[in-house]
Amino acid sequence: MNKKHRAAFAADPSFLARIAHTKSGTNAASVAADQKLPKREPSKAVLRAKKVQEANKDGRYDAVVSDESLGTLTFIFSGAMLLSLNVSLRMHDAKASALKDTWKKRVQAVVLENRALIYAWQQRCRFPLIVEEVYITAESALLDTEAVAAACKPIIDALVFNQVVPDDNCKFICQPLAYTERGPSPALLISFKPSPKPWGFIDDASVELARAAAKQRSVD
Repeated sequence: MNKKHRAAFAADPSFLARIAHTKSGTNAASVAADQKLPKREPSKAVLRAKKVQEANKDGRYDAVVSDESLGTLTFIFSGAMLLSLNVSLRMHDAKASALKDTWKKRVQAVVLENRALIYAWQQRCRFPLIVEEVYITAESALLDTEAVAAACKPIIDALVFNQVVPDDNCKFICQPLAYTERGPSPALLISFKPSPKPWGFIDDASVELARAAAKQRSVD
């Protein structure tokens, strides 16, 4: 062991406490509190996730609206908050799962309250669907539109889990359309509407150009 390593161990209170305990045979609980490692504070990501989860537990003012002429089914989650993708990636899996479970329960409640309305829409809806995702936030920082779409994934998963739509693959949901702005209090709208084409509102020429590029690459 070199001098630098010895000096580092000599300056480590936890290491010195373990040595003292080994020599004296004293109980580890008797080691002085100031020689123990400090308690780790929750990270900003954990605190943010907890705040969002608590806000998303309250579904008392949630509503479902159906427009038969447009073929739409709209969920309004009053007071709901979204978690950015960056924060989600820094979270422990257990905390991320807890947030998803919160959405499953909240969606389950509003689906049960509006079962007849949802069933009637399901009988006449045609796939694939466009999903409009409108997020109103009372916070100073706005998510970008891609972040809103990513943050809505747990809600879409919860709607699939509660059998509002069969799945979220491209056969049933072809395109998310996200938008966000500031408001006096948070709210989230998720609206399903029939798509005019299998690729949503993307221009036909763009689809054909992408197909041509893929075809050319396969030939080369």
